[in-house]
Formats: sequence, C-alpha cells, structure tokens
Amino acid sequence: MADMVAERDLRGLALPITRWRGEYWSSKTLPDLVWSNLLIALFTPKNSRPMMPTFGSDIATLCFDPNDSVLAADLEKAVRDAAAQWCRLIVVEEVIVTADIQYISVQVVFRMGSDPNAKTKGFVVKRNTNFDFIKAF
Repeated sequence: MADMVAERDLRGLALPITRWRGEYWSSKTLPDLVWSNLLIALFTPKNSRPMMPTFGSDIATLCFDPNDSVLAADLEKAVRDAAAQWCRLIVVEEVIVTADIQYISVQVVFRMGSDPNAKTKGFVVKRNTNFDFIKAF
C-alpha cells in the first residue's frame, strides 16, 4: 500500500502540455515532470522574473554566438548549471550538443537521484531568432 501511495505522489502535470493517452491533462511520471521543470528553467532568461531575478539560464544570451566548440561548451555549462540550481532531482551525466547553420540539438542524459537508470531527453532550437524553441523529445 505504501508503494502505491509513493508512486501516485510522484505524478503530476508536465509542461509543455501535450495530448497524451487521449487527454491534455494526463498525469506524467516523475522523469517527465523534472524534464519539464528543467526546460522551463533553461528557456527562462535570467533577470526576466521580477521577484526571482536569478531564476533561469544563460541560454538566451547564446543565440547569436558563433557555431563552434565554445558554443557547445557554453550550452553544456548552461544545462548543467540550471539542473544543479533549479532541478536538484536531476543528476546530469552527459550533455550532447550538435549544431548546424540553422538548428541546435541538445540531448541530456540524466538520472533521478539514486535511480541507476539513465534517461535521455532533448530539445531543438532554431538559431539566430532568439532561440525559438522547436521541439522537445
């Protein structure tokens, strides 16, 4: 009985809202929830929230940087910093950045605290347009 209650408590709504199992407001699992929280932290520019100026990440400042290894390293640092500060349930194991002229794809390999199973999620953004969010996967 305690395991069922603990599993039920690890569910909630995840953003972005998607149609899943026939409903828009379906419950999501804990990995989906923390991934959603990380996306919100990553795509919120720092100093954009009046009462929480430190919330967010530096990804928005990287949108016009040259496409080189420095950009990949800066994106990795932004993901790791946001996860460490705002999503403490996530342990980031690896950040894989691939970029071309128009798009940047970021894959994050992470695990949940003491859970030994790693999960891989990612997102794609369009360059040179204030990092328009294209999709999360």
